[in-house]
Amino acid sequence: MDKNLKVMNRELREGKNLEENLPGFLNKMAGVYHRYAMLELAMRYPAYYEAIRDGEITPAEEDWKLVDALNVLIRENLKEKFDGEGEKASIIAVNDIRKKAVRRMSVLTAYTDRLSLKEYILNRLEYCYKEIPEYEEDDDAAREILRVIFETDDNAIVNEKIRMMLSQLPVRMTKTKFFEYLEQSFQNYAGQDREAVDSFLYMLRSAAGIYEPEGFDEEYPNLKELMKQLDQKNYSELSEEEYEECCRLAGEGTDFLNNTADVYFGLQELVNCLYAALLLNPYAMPAQDGEDGDEETVVSVVNEAFRKLREDGEPVGEYRILGEGEEEDEERMDMDSVQNKISQSLLRLEGKMETLLMELPQYESLLEVVENSYRKLLEPMMLDKLFQRIAVAQRLLATSTFADIEVTEKSEPIKQEDLDRVSKEFLDEMSDFLSAGNRYQNRAVIAAVLKELPVFFSSRSDVMNYVRSSLAGCRNMPEKAASLELLKELFGEFAQ
Repeated sequence: MDKNLKVMNRELREGKNLEENLPGFLNKMAGVYHRYAMLELAMRYPAYYEAIRDGEITPAEEDWKLVDALNVLIRENLKEKFDGEGEKASIIAVNDIRKKAVRRMSVLTAYTDRLSLKEYILNRLEYCYKEIPEYEEDDDAAREILRVIFETDDNAIVNEKIRMMLSQLPVRMTKTKFFEYLEQSFQNYAGQDREAVDSFLYMLRSAAGIYEPEGFDEEYPNLKELMKQLDQKNYSELSEEEYEECCRLAGEGTDFLNNTADVYFGLQELVNCLYAALLLNPYAMPAQDGEDGDEETVVSVVNEAFRKLREDGEPVGEYRILGEGEEEDEERMDMDSVQNKISQSLLRLEGKMETLLMELPQYESLLEVVENSYRKLLEPMMLDKLFQRIAVAQRLLATSTFADIEVTEKSEPIKQEDLDRVSKEFLDEMSDFLSAGNRYQNRAVIAAVLKELPVFFSSRSDVMNYVRSSLAGCRNMPEKAASLELLKELFGEFAQ
C-alpha cells in the first residue's frame, strides 16, 4: 500500500477529510479495477483464441455472432479514446452481448440438468445388458459406505459425502417421506433473506428438471428434439439396441453441452473484463514509467488474429501485428519475432497481475468501509455514479462469471407466512410433476433433489439406517450394482 493510500485508509476509517478522501479513494479504486480488467483481458484473450484455433472448442454460427460482436467492440474501443456518446453506446452493446450469453448459458444449464436425469436412469440400466460385477453384501457395503463418509472429522466433507451417497444409492423411500424432508428443508431458511430462499428454490427446481429459463424452447432446437426422443422411451422395456441408442443420444447431448458451455464460459470471461474496462475507462490511471502497453499489445494482436480467422476462414498460426504505417505483407512479417514479443508481454503481465492481486484486498476492504459508512454521502458529493460503476465492475471481475451484476439493496428477512407459502407452492409443483412421471424418472428426480437439501440426518445411526434401508429395499440387482459402482467412483474422485 503506497503512502498516500495508507493515509487515506486511516483517515477514512476515522471519518476524517471526507471531502478529499472519498473522491480520491474512489478514483484510485476505479483505476485499480480498470487495470485489473485490462490485465485479465490480455491474459484470457490469447487462450480463448488458441482454444478456437486448435479446435478445443467449436462455436456454432449463432455463437460466432456474439464472438464477432465482442471482437468488434474490442477493436473499436481499445485503440484510442472515445467520446461520451461512444462510451455509452459501447457499454450498451457489451451489456447486450452479456445478457444474450447469460440467457444461452441458463438454457444450456437447464438442458444439462435434464440430461443428467436421463443419464442417471441409463447408468442404472447398464448391467441389464452386461455381466453384473461382484459387490458386497448389503451390510458389508453399508459399513464400508459409513466408514468412507465418517473417515474425517471435517463436517463440510462429511456432509458432501452424505450428499454423494444420497445422489447415487437406490431411491427406496415413500413420497410421503420425501415430502417430509422437503418441507423440513425450507424451515432451515426461516429468518433468512428472501434472496437466499429464492436461490434454494432455484437449485431444487433445477435439480428436478422443472426450471425453464427464458428462451428454453427457442435457443437450441437440436437439444429440444434430442430430449424429446429420450422422453419418449419406455425405460422399463428397453431392448439392448434401444438402450445403446439412448446412450448414443445422451453422449451426443453431453458433447454438445460441454463444447457450447466452454464457448460461452470463455466468452463471458472476456465480456466481463471488457465491460469493466469500459465502465471505468474515464477513470483509468495514466501510464507510468516502465509501463509500455503490454496489455494493449497483446489484445491488439489477438484481435487481429481473430479478424483474419473470420475473414479468411483460416486460423493464424502465429500472432502478428502491423507496425505504424506498415501495410500487410506476409513476406515482411517476422512471425517468430512477433510471437516472441507476445510471449514476453504475457510474462511481464504475470508479474503485474501478481502485484495487483496482493494489493487488491486492501483496496476492497476500504471500499467496504465506504459502502457501509459513507453511502449516504456519495450522492450529495456527486460520487454515486462512480460508486455504482465500481460496484458493477467488482461483480463483473468476481469469480461468479454469469452472476447478476445489478446492484440492489439487500433483501429483507423472509416472513414465516411467506416461507410457508413458497414451500407449499413448490411441494404442490413437485407432487404434480412426480404424479405425471414414471418410476425411473421419479427416482432420478428424487435422488437429484435430495442431494441439494441440507443434510437431514441427526446422527451416524440415521445415516447407517438410511443406507441399509436403501440397499435392502432394492431388489433390482443391476441397479444396486451400478449404484454402488458409481458411488465408489464418486468417493474416489472426491478423495483426489
